[in-house]
Amino acid sequence: MSRIILAGLAAALLSGCAQPVGDFARKRESVFHDTILRNVGNTSAFVRNEYSSFRHTDEERELRNVAWDLLRPPHRDDFRGNLLFELRMARVTPDEWYIDWPDSYYQSLIRTETQSHENRYERILDQARSDAQRMPAFRDAAVRVGKADGARRAALTALVANAEMTAEAERRINENRRIVDWTEEAVDRRILAYRTALGRLMVETPSTRAVQTEAAIDALEWELRGRRGGGLAQAGGAARPGAGQRPRGAEEPPK
Repeated sequence: MSRIILAGLAAALLSGCAQPVGDFARKRESVFHDTILRNVGNTSAFVRNEYSSFRHTDEERELRNVAWDLLRPPHRDDFRGNLLFELRMARVTPDEWYIDWPDSYYQSLIRTETQSHENRYERILDQARSDAQRMPAFRDAAVRVGKADGARRAALTALVANAEMTAEAERRINENRRIVDWTEEAVDRRILAYRTALGRLMVETPSTRAVQTEAAIDALEWELRGRRGGGLAQAGGAARPGAGQRPRGAEEPPK
């Protein structure tokens, strides 16, 4: 991709063209993101042989919507991280260009001035709980998309599809799998970021709130790893080691 185009997109994002946030922390439509950035991303993905011209199903759109808030950096003041996230989400840049480092979250916490040190614990607690509450919707969407992709492959076989249609279908299946894998990776990094920040806060400004905060992080980890063997495995991926085993000290969150 032209460096001039990439620089222009980066400048637009940094100047305030961030994706608007709607109800339930889902992205809200915008001309820049849903037209300009998407078209540039489609072109970039086409060059990398990752673009499928198939229209998205309702389930595929839902998967992307529910994954979006789990994918973006948990520290909203990380302008560089949010910039790289927006470009990766739109497929303008390759996946490996964006990594959200756990230390960034702690740095964001301590940069924020608060009246009480307890507020930093509250922030971790609230974010971990919010992430855990979003995981069931993501898991449900991932499973439905995974089953639909299984039906898609079966239809390809039954129709004896030509090479072009088969390639288009495989690119869409890979794209869907990429969203699921990336979301799991992002939540995994959030868990590490929350634990890193909690540990450092306990050294710097100890609080009894740490117990409740750690329990919330454990609950989020259970949503990711403990339930993965039954739900997300059906979306096309094998369960991780330890899937189905509740993290030590974590109780299953109430339904």
